[in-house]
Formats: sequence, C-alpha cells, structure tokens
Amino acid sequence: MSAGLHKPVYGTPRTAAVFTPGHPADLDCNEDFSQLSVMIPHEELQIELENLLGHSIVKPLVFAAELDLAKGAGCTVLQTLRLIDLVSDNQPGLLQHPLAALHLEQVLMGSLLLAQPHNYSAALSSPVPSAGHRPVAQAVELLRASPEHAWTVSELAGDVNVSVRSLQEGFRRSMSTTPMAYLRELRMEQIYRDLADAEPGTVTVTQVAARWGISHFGRFAASYRRQFSEKPSDTMRRSSTSAD
Repeated sequence: MSAGLHKPVYGTPRTAAVFTPGHPADLDCNEDFSQLSVMIPHEELQIELENLLGHSIVKPLVFAAELDLAKGAGCTVLQTLRLIDLVSDNQPGLLQHPLAALHLEQVLMGSLLLAQPHNYSAALSSPVPSAGHRPVAQAVELLRASPEHAWTVSELAGDVNVSVRSLQEGFRRSMSTTPMAYLRELRMEQIYRDLADAEPGTVTVTQVAARWGISHFGRFAASYRRQFSEKPSDTMRRSSTSAD
C-alpha cells in the first residue's frame, strides 16, 4: 500500500501508484513485496505537457494517485515498458537509434498526460484551434528540408511556435494527414529514389532505409510495398538490371 497526500493505493499486478515529485509518500509492505519503479524527470514531463497545451504552466503537475494497469492509460504504459524491457537487452538494438528512443519516451509520457487524470486534464481535453496555414507550411518546409532528422511532433511544433495539438489539427484540416505520417511518406520517397539510383553492389536496402531514419525494418518493408506496390529489393533489382 502506498499513501501520501492522496487516499491509499493498494498495489497489485493490475494497479500501480503514481507519485508526484515533492509530495510525501509512505510505503507499507509485507515480506512478499516486490516493486518495479519508473522515474520520469519532472522537467521533461512538464515540457511535454506545455508542448501539448501550447503555453507554460503555472501550477505544478499533480496526477491522480491510482493507475489502472488493466485498461486505458495504465495498459499503454505497461505495454510500453514491456517493449522497452524487451529491446533493452539487444546490443545494438532499437534503443540505440535516437528516433526510436525518442518515440518510446513520448509514448510513455503521452499516455500519462493524455489519459491518466491530473490537474491539467480538463485543459488538454478542451477544443483546440487549428495552427492555420502558415505554421503548417513552415512545418512542411522543415520536414522536406531534413526528412532524415529524428523529428518529434513536439520539436516540430516548437520550431513553428504552435502547440502540438494545434499543429496536428492544422495538418488534419489542411492535408488530411498527421505530421509524422507526412514525414513517413517523405522518407519513403527518398528511399525509393536512392534505391532506384543505387549502383549495383554498393549499398543494401537496410543501409538506405537507416540513412533516412527508419528503425523498424519489418514495418518499413510492409509500408514500402503498400506505397509503391513492390518490395524495396525489387526496386533495387530493377536498378541493377537497368545498369546492365
């Protein structure tokens, strides 16, 4: 059982407790007690919240104490932690890729901020204005200029001075897509060009994909085939045949 300023939370395989930085907490444990603790830097969580809101926060972020691990936000958090644990033993592995590590961090923080109740939940659930044409156009220019960069929506929104939610709404209204989906299409186009222009025997599909920020190659191959109606290796093979 853990208790602090909130009512007691009884820890089970289906229930966890969320501790708020700076608030007292007491643990009452029996001899069979075991614990898995995840610490997220308070400053990074606050920055992620401010990016979502589009403005600075005044009052400290305070979460509801009880986290349901069987559904909703808690289930997403638990699944993300299991994925991180699974790939952490692989050397080199997914976590060594900066883009993949950033995305996992954002999934973990985002699932807490968007679904676990806290004192800014009402503000996050309120209607969000679209970013408008100019910020979306600026974001598109940034993505097209550096599609290989390990972009996150938070970074992109910050660079064009709008909130994450406003930028996402702007892309939805203007382009019927999301910033990250648009980025994936850009990367696919660059990969297709590189594979089509590759000199025989000078590069592999994996090397080309990694050059443009692709970290999950199984998913990449499926997406590539959907977009171009052929496998990446077929594109490279056709290039080799043309060169002959």
